[in-house]
Amino acid sequence: AARAVSLAPDQPTAHRALSFVQMYRREFPAAEYHMRTSLELNPFDPDGQDQMGYLLTLRGRPLEGLEWIHRAIRLNPLHPPWFQHDRAFALYLLGEYRAAAEAIELTPLPPVWMRTWLAACYAQMGQIDKAREQAAKIREQDPEFSAETFARRNGAAFEHSSDHQHFAEGVLMALGLPTDTWSDTR
Repeated sequence: AARAVSLAPDQPTAHRALSFVQMYRREFPAAEYHMRTSLELNPFDPDGQDQMGYLLTLRGRPLEGLEWIHRAIRLNPLHPPWFQHDRAFALYLLGEYRAAAEAIELTPLPPVWMRTWLAACYAQMGQIDKAREQAAKIREQDPEFSAETFARRNGAAFEHSSDHQHFAEGVLMALGLPTDTWSDTR
């Protein structure tokens, strides 16, 4: 991705791809720089706007992230499912668990990591039966996937420990595990 940017610095997709890689390497300032560069080069890219919203959510700015995601949805009303997933992450961090769950439920067959988020939403709402139902579906769908490990190891790639803890506590509640054993194990 870095080579693509060096070869074609005027191509927004190269900057967006580099931003994505940097985001998951937890190089947040660099990721934001390249995402902003991508959007300066092509301000009408709905995928880029959604990615900016997701990045800002991971950086602890979910309100700002939601603004970008809503712009992306307006630009592409027939958007892919990940737009709603990214919206759900921001809503969860804001404590809007019902709205976050509704966004996730728009996906007909959510992958196990999204079911983990859905289980956390239900747990945070106090709907433990629904949370445990999602946990069972996770085990059914992929017996090798560990929602606990995903949550404890910050599989969502949050920049701030407090956001990581907020998510992990929801998952631990959903799994029936004590939340006082949470630790940031990035």
